[in-house]
Order: sequence, then structure tokens, then C-alpha cells
Amino acid sequence: MKPPEKSDQEAVHEIEELRQRVLELQATLRARVQHYRIVADFTYDWEYWITPAGQFEYISPSCERITGYSDEEFTGAPDLLERIVYPDDRRFVGAHLCEDVTNQGAIPHAIDFRIVHRSGDVRWIGHVCQAVFGDRGQCMGRRCSNRDITERKKADEQKERLLVDLREALAKIKTLSGFLPICASCKKIRDDEGYWHQIESYIRDHSEAEFSHGICPACARKLYPEFYKDET
Repeated sequence: MKPPEKSDQEAVHEIEELRQRVLELQATLRARVQHYRIVADFTYDWEYWITPAGQFEYISPSCERITGYSDEEFTGAPDLLERIVYPDDRRFVGAHLCEDVTNQGAIPHAIDFRIVHRSGDVRWIGHVCQAVFGDRGQCMGRRCSNRDITERKKADEQKERLLVDLREALAKIKTLSGFLPICASCKKIRDDEGYWHQIESYIRDHSEAEFSHGICPACARKLYPEFYKDET
């Protein structure tokens, strides 16, 4: 038996329901796209997803703030990332980018390296990446995050310079400690090699002290009694 034929009104109603359903799905899809676009495109750090073939599947617009180059330029020239790496860092950065991450799981790897900004300035990058996998466990490349750490590196370098200056200053400070063998009569001091020295020369050589010579009242009376006759 044939199913009853639908009236024109019923057919129009079904078509309208399908149209409404399609519109709802399109609106849901647009909302999801906008949601993920906002999450991805408005990251402060330079984020990207690179395929196993070395192609940029996604790169955030913040790359331009950090490198001076737009996401379109990176997408159009996949080797641009390696080209802007500072010459002294290219070997180990290239080795890192060529590592096979397929069997490493979702383990993050971090390195610091320098790039040359479009303006010519050298900037430090804190790079963290890890392998990403599809629903069936297939490796789909790397998810990477690059942060401009130039100011932190400058602070670290300044801190290291201050520590070096402090060590040098401490090395110049001479101190006396322990027992000093001193003659009970002439007051000379014996050094570690067995030589005897005047106390002032020994202290001057082993400390930062300097001497100014004078005569105390007792010695002055002994050396120049004629000036003290009136006191007797």
C-alpha cells in the first residue's frame, strides 16, 4: 500500500522546519567558531600549531607584536621562523624543530632562544611545545607557545653582573684572622714562611688598613725629656 501523499501545505511545513533547523545549526556553528577564534586569536603570547610536514595549521596574530611579521607572512613562508632565529642559536633551534615528537607523548619541551625582530632588535623567546594527537591517536604535529622574555633576560644578565662585581669586591677584601705569632720584645710578626716583619707592614699587606704615624705622650716624654722638664 502506498503511503498517503502529503498535501502541499504539509510539504511546505516540513521544508520550513528543515530550513529552521539548518539556520539553528548555522547559528550554533558561528557561535562556536567565534568562541574558539576569540580564545585563539586574542592570546597575548605567540601561539601556533605546526603540522608534521612543517606547515602552519594555525598561528595567532600576536606573532606580529613579538616578531614584526604577520601571521599571513608566517603561513606563506613556513621557513620564516627559522630564518629570523639569531644566527648563534640556529643550530640548536633547528635540531629542536626537527625532533620526532610522534613517540614523545604530550610531554612539553622548553627552550630559550633569540630572534631578530623585523626592526633589527634582538629579542629573547621562551618557547614551549608539545605533540598533539587526533581522535584516533595519530600525531598531528606540535602545539607551540612563544613568549617574549627579553626583559627577564636583561634582568638576569644585570643580576649576574652584580654578582660578579660582588665576588670581585669580596675577593679584594683582605682580612686577618686566627693566631698571629708576634715577638714579645720588638713586636715583629712572623709570616707563614718564617720571615719576621714590622707589625705595620704586615697588617698593611694583609688588610685594607693604612697607618698614619705619630708619637704617644709616654713615648714623647721618653724621647724628648727636655720638653717635659717643667712637669717633674
